[in-house]
Amino acid sequence: MTNNIDRLRQVVGQDFVLDDPASVLAYESDALSLFRSKPSAIILPKTGEEIAACVRVLHQEGIPFTARGAGTGLSGGALVPEGGVILALARMDKIIEIIPEERLATVEPGVVNAALSREAKQYGLRYAPDPASQMVSTIGGNLAENAGGPQCFLHGTTTNHIQWVEVVLPDGAIEVWGNPSGEDDLDLRGFLTGSEGTVAIATSIGVRLLPIPEAVETFLASYPSMQSACETVSAIVAEGLAPVALEVMDNLAIQAVEDSTFRAGLPREAGAVLLVEIEGPELKIQEESISIEALLKERNPIECRRAENEQERKLLWKARKGAGGALGRLGPDTYVMDGVVPRSKLAEVMTFVEDIQKDV
Repeated sequence: MTNNIDRLRQVVGQDFVLDDPASVLAYESDALSLFRSKPSAIILPKTGEEIAACVRVLHQEGIPFTARGAGTGLSGGALVPEGGVILALARMDKIIEIIPEERLATVEPGVVNAALSREAKQYGLRYAPDPASQMVSTIGGNLAENAGGPQCFLHGTTTNHIQWVEVVLPDGAIEVWGNPSGEDDLDLRGFLTGSEGTVAIATSIGVRLLPIPEAVETFLASYPSMQSACETVSAIVAEGLAPVALEVMDNLAIQAVEDSTFRAGLPREAGAVLLVEIEGPELKIQEESISIEALLKERNPIECRRAENEQERKLLWKARKGAGGALGRLGPDTYVMDGVVPRSKLAEVMTFVEDIQKDV
């Protein structure tokens, strides 16, 4: 293995191969720390060509490898089999270009999600996928995990925002999947997105941007029971309204958030809270706000209010996005799963989950 590590050092430079115990320890898990696997070395390439050269060495020698972004994933996707090598893409953090008239950006995989929206803001644009980890997680990692976030209710997940991607295949070959026109004979972009590093390593990514909305309204409604909150969700959808985000938190999540640094003054006595956000042209949002507020009040909420300003809106979403981390404080081993439930069964399933929780 030593000879192979020396070959990798020749590609990326002496300082960008880490194999000492202290450095390797930081890469043993992603945010799902329940599972760990010790790599033999961490490689920090700077370019797609360096990635390809490293992959060719690893492929020739039969050494397992995987790519890693910021390590915020919750599926173990950034772990490598024991003794394998991690290609950490943190140095590849350039926003190569933004083309406002095309609403497209080209980025390296190590660009932080929120940093792209900050840079695009000067053009009146934003990157829509907003995972809870968006202040830290990278576009490459989001691509590998098909990350979503609250706004996926309207805007979809990462796969809906990828135009093209340059990749390094497992043998070190470089290909481009997709193109600026968005026309493909075969949807290899969709095949790659969500593959957790098992298909190829993205070295350059073309992403679609959306206009910053003219108006945004955010509502918080708290209910005595999860049943009422879930019925309200179904009522909003049945009315034909299309919120950009529609999120429920149960009492356990409320308590965890309010006991953490993410506290936002959520009512501790509530059985559940419902966060609803709408966006669009000013006049349309004024009309939709009336309908949303009426539906929120139909099932006798403990409280129903709008965020009065951007600061309060950000505070509410900070609480929601911080709920996972806050819940992680309740036990050393937290396992996260995504459930897919028909909206007509949402109240029934959530009530069932609450019943299980009482018996634990």
